[in-house]
Amino acid sequence: MQIPTNIKECQFCNESISINANLCKHCNRVQLSEAKIKKNINTIRDDNSGYFSLLIFAISIFLFYQFESFYISISCFFALLIILYSVSFFYGKSIRKKLSIFEIYQEAQKIEKRNNINSIIFLSIIGSILVFVFLTNPTKNDFKEYLKSEVKQEVSEQLFAKKNNPISGIFIDLINNSMPKELDNFIQRDNYYFFSVYKFNSGIENIETKQFIGVSFVFFNFK
Repeated sequence: MQIPTNIKECQFCNESISINANLCKHCNRVQLSEAKIKKNINTIRDDNSGYFSLLIFAISIFLFYQFESFYISISCFFALLIILYSVSFFYGKSIRKKLSIFEIYQEAQKIEKRNNINSIIFLSIIGSILVFVFLTNPTKNDFKEYLKSEVKQEVSEQLFAKKNNPISGIFIDLINNSMPKELDNFIQRDNYYFFSVYKFNSGIENIETKQFIGVSFVFFNFK
């Protein structure tokens, strides 16, 4: 029996429709173009590849710390990445054979919906972090308090290790009372809204300017 050449099956309900029809008269669904089908296949393929990409990145970091060699780590990263994309290419080919167009469409829709929800969650988390960091950007007074606490700790540990030493208490009182006033002349703050950079110049020759980054009341010395 000869199959009519002017008839095709609907991609969704498998009923017979005209070869030129874009809308199925039985289920009222628009037929997918070849480009849309390929896009759905790529969505399924990339969804599975994403987890392996994270695994490859984790392996590369492990190798870097294990061998302490950037070249070994980056070489393994690209080698594993090539293997991943080779496997992904053949996996994409197999999807078309294993699943019907309707099943591919359904799976791609689930993935896209999940990715949209994940994107909203991710952006909400990033937004919350940025708001928190902005609100907790340390001021110049916060940095002075940080320096004061560091000096007090250094004085207590290095110079006055003995317990119940009355002299140590006198020095700490002097630090509490006079140090914040004196520090204003030596500190320069650059405000970047989400963090601040501080330059501390003691004014003493042969002692270079110290630089700090302050983020959420935490300070890091980077020079």
